[in-house]
Amino acid sequence: MKSNRLLSFLIILLLPLALLALLALANPAGIATASEPLADDTPEATRLAQISEETGLIASTAAISAACTYDSSYQVYLCPEPRPSPLPQRDPAAAARARQLLQGGSGLLIVPDSTADRVMAFDPTTGDLVDANFIPADPTNLSTPKSAILSASGTAILVSDQVDDVVQEYDLDGNFLGTFAPAGGPNPAILDNILGLALRPNGNLLVTVTGGTNQDSVAEFDTAGNYLGNFIAIGAGGMDGPFDVYQRSADWLVPSINSDDVNRYDLTTGAFIAELALINNFPEQAIGTFTSTNILIANFSGTQEGVVELTAAGGLVGVYNPAAVGGNRGAYDLPNGNILTTNGSGVHEIDRLGNLVETKIGGVSAQYIELIQPPSGAAITLDKTVGADPDVCAVTDPITVPFGTDVTYCYEVTNTGLVTFTLHDLVDSELGTILNAFPYVLAPGASAFLTQTTNITQTTVNTATWTAYNQIPRALGFATASDTATVNVIQPPDIDVNPSSLSSTQGVNVQTTQPLTISNVGGSDLTWTITE
Repeated sequence: MKSNRLLSFLIILLLPLALLALLALANPAGIATASEPLADDTPEATRLAQISEETGLIASTAAISAACTYDSSYQVYLCPEPRPSPLPQRDPAAAARARQLLQGGSGLLIVPDSTADRVMAFDPTTGDLVDANFIPADPTNLSTPKSAILSASGTAILVSDQVDDVVQEYDLDGNFLGTFAPAGGPNPAILDNILGLALRPNGNLLVTVTGGTNQDSVAEFDTAGNYLGNFIAIGAGGMDGPFDVYQRSADWLVPSINSDDVNRYDLTTGAFIAELALINNFPEQAIGTFTSTNILIANFSGTQEGVVELTAAGGLVGVYNPAAVGGNRGAYDLPNGNILTTNGSGVHEIDRLGNLVETKIGGVSAQYIELIQPPSGAAITLDKTVGADPDVCAVTDPITVPFGTDVTYCYEVTNTGLVTFTLHDLVDSELGTILNAFPYVLAPGASAFLTQTTNITQTTVNTATWTAYNQIPRALGFATASDTATVNVIQPPDIDVNPSSLSSTQGVNVQTTQPLTISNVGGSDLTWTITE
């Protein structure tokens, strides 16, 4: 967002408003449409901090510059956040380190900084800062960058801008390529006050919308940025103020700041399933954990301010809230068991006892945390065969068997990429779901197989799809492969006689002719004779 919210919160709480007038001013930014005014009985400092977070602009009871605009729904002035001067510049050595991690397969954690309108990069293993200017400061095209993810092609970074209401596209060297969505440029009827991003398995982009005529929806765009409609309908399941959208193996999770909850939606259709959990009271980014199916929710304020950990079913595991952090926006589960989290003052490592371990970078307004890996880092192949022996994996693809024969399908997956996978789905077009979030460590270069025996009574061509991933699907640490097998079934002998019987009543010595049709409807040639 365009404000250092925690810092703004403290300034408004502790200092006279006159000090705010000393802030340097940036070029005026567009004003995000408010989705829902906060209750009048909310303490003033907290109310202003939450308005700032919700709109991406500094909320103040008095105009602090000529660039401020009065918002009648909130009854406050909304002001663009001052940018640092001079703007930070790219460090070639840091950029080289980031490129090495990105190309080496381990990937990068990328975090937008809405103070300097840039995207920072961190080591996904340690959480340490790698490149503060992975996408260098770009005030021309960014006003409040919120979330950044790898594009479906794996060759670009997509960045949601809360105030400019567009998704911008940059190459992997940080160069601006253009506006990705909506195709053709800003359109407040589609995107207004946008936040979280995610990719569907088919590569389509999902964007959470909290303002304008399309508010309280999750919009969908194809791989060229064309608007396809809403993947999750406006207000579905009571969704109010959606701040993120996160894919699990069987559903999508959407945290919302006004309905104060996390809802579940169908993986394929986007239809509402159920509420996962209530969150008090400003849930932002949702993301999976490293070694379990638990979920982390970065919660900006309320009685559960901090990082909230939930079980897969929505049960509360814990709330981690060091006093020195607060106002949490993003979260990421580090391999060492600690958590990387962001707020208006920086990027911080905390533990699950609620202690601040280390501030990785301070003085920045840090937003969501996303793991990116190039597509070459995650890849699998699937070899599906079929045979008649249940004890071995056949080498045949099509087979021909007599009617009533049991056949055994073998599904062999091989990790041909650089990413270790820990969870697996396997769906067969005829046999249905065989694996669903099955835990198995598949290292690069390793293979695994399983078999399924079934009775096929007719010629069948079926396709299997294997998806290997980790508990953070939107990291692009996942891969999918499909293969097809054919079973030709020889049907048993059978005939059809039409009509099934002959009968007539007629006089003595009167000859009658009636047609009789005999058809071979079986699976082999037949020879027959007719006797009187």
